[in-house]
Amino acid sequence: MVLFVLLGWLIGFNFLNEHESDHHRAEGERLYDQEKYDESLYHYQKAFELIREKDKIRAANLCNDMSSVYYALQMPDSSIVKCYEGLALLSKIDQESKPDSIYFKLYSSLGTMYHALARTDSSTYYFLLSDQLIEDNTELADQIPEYVLHHYLNQGISVWRKHRYYDSITYFEKAMGLARRKKMTSELGYIYSNLAEVYSLLNQHEKALKMRMLAIQQIPSSRQQSLQAAYTGIGRIYGALNQADSSLYWYNKSLRILSQITQNQARYHGEFLFLMIEKSNLYLQKGDINSARDRIRKAHEHYIKNQIDNPLLLSNIYLTSGEIEKIIGNWEDAMRHYRTAYSTLMPEVKDGDDKLPDNIQHPLHAIRIVQAQIGLFEQRYERNKNFTDLEAAFLLYDRLIAIKKKSYRQVVVNDNDRYFYIANNQSMMDRAILNAYAYFEKTGSLEAVETLFHRLEDANTTHLMDIISGNYSEESAKNTSWESNLKEIQRKLDSKTAFLSYRQIDNVLIGLVVKNNFVDVKKWTLSSEAFYADLRNLMLEVKQNPGLGSYTGSPMAQKCYQVLMHPIEPWLKGISRLVIARDWKFASLPFEVLEEQPDHYLADRYSISYTYSASFFWEHPGLARPRPKSYDAYVFAPFVNHAGTEFSGWKPISSMSEVRSMGQDYVYGEDATKQQFIQSAPQHYILNLATHAFADLKNPGSSYVQFYPGVDSKLYLDEVMELNLSGTRLVMLSSCFGNEGVEYAGEGVISLAYAFARAGSPSLLTTSWEANENTTGFLTRTISSYLEQGLPLDEALQKARQALRSHRSYQKYNHPYFWANLSLLGNHSPVYEPQSSIVKYGYTTALVLLTIVMILWGRKKKDVSMRQ
Repeated sequence: MVLFVLLGWLIGFNFLNEHESDHHRAEGERLYDQEKYDESLYHYQKAFELIREKDKIRAANLCNDMSSVYYALQMPDSSIVKCYEGLALLSKIDQESKPDSIYFKLYSSLGTMYHALARTDSSTYYFLLSDQLIEDNTELADQIPEYVLHHYLNQGISVWRKHRYYDSITYFEKAMGLARRKKMTSELGYIYSNLAEVYSLLNQHEKALKMRMLAIQQIPSSRQQSLQAAYTGIGRIYGALNQADSSLYWYNKSLRILSQITQNQARYHGEFLFLMIEKSNLYLQKGDINSARDRIRKAHEHYIKNQIDNPLLLSNIYLTSGEIEKIIGNWEDAMRHYRTAYSTLMPEVKDGDDKLPDNIQHPLHAIRIVQAQIGLFEQRYERNKNFTDLEAAFLLYDRLIAIKKKSYRQVVVNDNDRYFYIANNQSMMDRAILNAYAYFEKTGSLEAVETLFHRLEDANTTHLMDIISGNYSEESAKNTSWESNLKEIQRKLDSKTAFLSYRQIDNVLIGLVVKNNFVDVKKWTLSSEAFYADLRNLMLEVKQNPGLGSYTGSPMAQKCYQVLMHPIEPWLKGISRLVIARDWKFASLPFEVLEEQPDHYLADRYSISYTYSASFFWEHPGLARPRPKSYDAYVFAPFVNHAGTEFSGWKPISSMSEVRSMGQDYVYGEDATKQQFIQSAPQHYILNLATHAFADLKNPGSSYVQFYPGVDSKLYLDEVMELNLSGTRLVMLSSCFGNEGVEYAGEGVISLAYAFARAGSPSLLTTSWEANENTTGFLTRTISSYLEQGLPLDEALQKARQALRSHRSYQKYNHPYFWANLSLLGNHSPVYEPQSSIVKYGYTTALVLLTIVMILWGRKKKDVSMRQ
C-alpha cells in the first residue's frame, strides 16, 4: 500500500513539475513577444530546471527558446552554448524518440547565430543540416511552420550577403509560399520588403516595385512612419525606372504623412530635405525649370531656418542648383555651385588642392559632384574646342578616379553591393579613357600615355592588388599604392615580350602596346554589332563538344583577328610572348584560337598569358616568395575512378595514375572534403583541383567547387575569396568552367578563377568551358612535367598544347574545343628553379661515368685472371 501511495505521489509530483514548467514557458513566450527579454529568460530558465532530468526533449526545446532570447539580447555566443546544450540532452536518449522538429530548431538557430558572428563555414554547415531535415521530412513545415518560415528568411539573408542573390530569392519565395499556405499574414510584409531589396540590387526594378506594393498592403494605417518610408521607397523605384510623374506622386504621398510625424525632428528634417531635393531633380528631368528651382530654393531656406548641420544634404542642394544653372546655360554659376558642393562635402580640402582626405565620408556623392564638373568642361569643349576645357576635364578625371579608388577601399569590406557599385562606374571610366586619348592626340605627351596606361588599368580591374595585399584598410591605404609605373613595366619586359591592354567603347577600340623599348596607343573603329556576332559564333564553335566533327570556326576566328590583332600587328615584330589585359566585354575569348589565315593559330606564334592588370601581373606580392627547393604540388581529386570509391550522381574525372602524376601530395575520394581543403590548401605551393565545378552565369555568388559529396561539400565563390592563399604560387583549376563567369564592368569576369586570384594566388591555370577528361588530363600531366623542368608557365602550356596536337593517339582531338580550353591567368614566370645543365644532364653524365668505370674495372679483372 505504501508503495502505491509513493508511486502515486511521484506521478503527481512529476505532473505538477511539468504543469509548472509549462506555466513558466508560456509566461516566457508572452514576455518575449513583449520584448521583455530579461524577464522572459528568467521564466524559461525556471521551466528548464523543472524538467531537465525528467523530459530531455522538452528541455532541449527550452534550450532553443533560451537561445532565441540570448540572440534578441545580442549575445550570440551564449545563444550557441544553449543550442549545444540542447543537442547534448538529445544525445542521451534513444534515436527513435528524437523528433526531427527539435533538431531542426537547434540546427537552424546555430546557423543563424554563427551567421551573426560572421563564421561562414559553421553557419553554412548548420543551415545545410536544417535544409536536409526539411527535405527528408516534408511534414516539418506543417508541424512547426513559424520555425521553418524564419529558417527560410535567415537563410535568404545569409546567402544574400554572400552575393548569391538568386539563391536568397529562392529562400524568400519559400517563406512567402509557406506564409500564404499557413495564413501567417503578419510575416508577409517583411518577406516582400526583403524581396524588393534583392530585386533592386539586381536592377530588376519592375519586380522590386511589385514587391514594394505588396508590402504596403501589409502595413497597418496606424504605422505612419513605416508607411512614409515605404512610400519614399516606391518613389525611388519609379525614379530608377525614369517614370518622373509616378515618382513625384509617391514622394508627395510621403510628404503628406511626414508633415503629421513630429516625434523625431532630426528624422523629419532629413526626410523633408531629401524629398525636396529629389522632387527638384525630377522636375529638372521633366524640363520644368521653374518647379525645380522652387523646390531647391525651399530646401535651402528650410536648411538655414532650422539650423540643420548636415553637409551631405547641403552639398546635394548646391549640386542640384548647379544642374539647374547648367541646363539654362549659366555655366559660370553652375561651376560655382559645383565647387561649393565639393567644399561643403570636404571642407578640409582647400580650394585648388587635389589632396583627398584620408576618409571620404560620402564617396558616391563626391563622385557625382566631380562628374558634374567634368561634364560641364566637356560640354564647353565640344562647343568651343578650347584646349583649356579639355585639359581641365583631364585633370578632374584624375581626381574622380582617385575618389573612386579611395572609396572602393572603404566599401570593399562591405560586400553587400560592391560589385554593383563598381559596375555603375563603367561609363565613367570609358569617358575618362576617351578624354585621355583626346588629350594624347592634342599633346602627344608622355604624361598622356602614362595616364592612358593607368586609366586602362583601372577600367579592366578595380583594386585587385589592394584586396590581395590587404591594402584596402583605412590605415594602410594612406601611403600605399600598387599602381605600376610604365617605365618599371618596360624594365621588366625582355625583347621577346609585349604587354597588350584593350578597351572597347561603343564602336571604338583602344589598344595599348608596351615593349621594353617601345610604347604606343592606338584607337580604331569597329562595327561592334558585327564583332559581337562573330565573337558569339566563334565561342559557340569552340565551346561545344564537336565529337569527331571538323572545326568550322576558322572564318569567325580570322574576322576577330582582323579586329583585335591586325591594327597593332606592325608593333609585334620579333615578339614571341604576349601578356594580354582583355576588355571585360570579350574577356572570355581565348586569343589562342584567333587565326591570321586558316590553320595558323595565334597559339602557334605566341605563348600567351592573361592578366587583370599590369600591377597584378608584375607587382603581385606572391612573386617575391622564394621558390621551394623541392616540388610541392597538392592534388585534390574527390571523383577519382578507383576501386572502393563511391559517389552517387557524379561521374569520375580522373584515375589514380593521373592523380599521382599531377602532384607529390594528393587527397582523393571521401578524404577530399571541403573542410580538408580549407584546412590544408593554404599550406601548399601549388594546388591542383581535379574536380567538378559549377559556374552560375546569372548569379556568380552561387558558383562553386564541388568536393566529396556530403552535407557541406560545395565551396562557394565568396568562400574561395576568404581563403588565405598568400603562400600559394599557382592554382590549377582542371575542373569545368573555372574561368567562366559574369562580366561586371570595372571588375572583370567574376568567376571561380577571379575568386582564387582574390584569395592571393598570382597565377591560375583554369578552364573556360566543359573539360574533356582525356585531353585535360593529358594537358595537366604534361604541364606538370614541364613545370618540374623549370619552364615558364606560358611556355609549359604552349608546349603541352603542341604535344597534344602532335601526339599520334590524340589526333582526333585536334580541335580548339579540346586544346584551347585551358588558359593561363596571371604571371608566367617559372614556379620552380630552372634545372641547371649539371642537374639536367647529371643522371646521363653519372651513367656514362659509371659505364666507363665498369668497363675499366672489367678489363682490369680480366687482365688479373689471365695472369693467373
